[in-house]
Amino acid sequence: MERNPADQANQQTQSSQQPSQSSQTSEEAVKLALLASLINNINLATAKSDPIYVIAASIGLVASYLSKVAALQEAEEQQIAPGVTTFANELKLISSSLGLTANLIGYWALLIEVNLRAQGIQAPQTAAISGNAAVNSALL
Repeated sequence: MERNPADQANQQTQSSQQPSQSSQTSEEAVKLALLASLINNINLATAKSDPIYVIAASIGLVASYLSKVAALQEAEEQQIAPGVTTFANELKLISSSLGLTANLIGYWALLIEVNLRAQGIQAPQTAAISGNAAVNSALL
């Protein structure tokens, strides 16, 4: 059975309207990041419970990982040539990797602080930078 050219054009239009894999992954990452932020803000305003902070940070870590996955998917989708992507996509790959690394370090620090607090140990405090020292170091 032969296809009508109008049907083929309609199918192509429908397939072009479907969101790409990277868009779907990005959307899920944004939803998770929003959820983590809401949990943090509600916890901060009410209970200030450490386990809830850890749950929110875990959700944020997954969101950061999904952002990295979405950047990889987008780079594959928008290849100029095999293995070659745009400069903007390369910047997205770099920034998503740095963001994931920063989130992992922050998550690790949160786990250490929660563990110390659970044992009744006060975490060591660092000295704050005075205003003049901050201005002087910024000028250097």
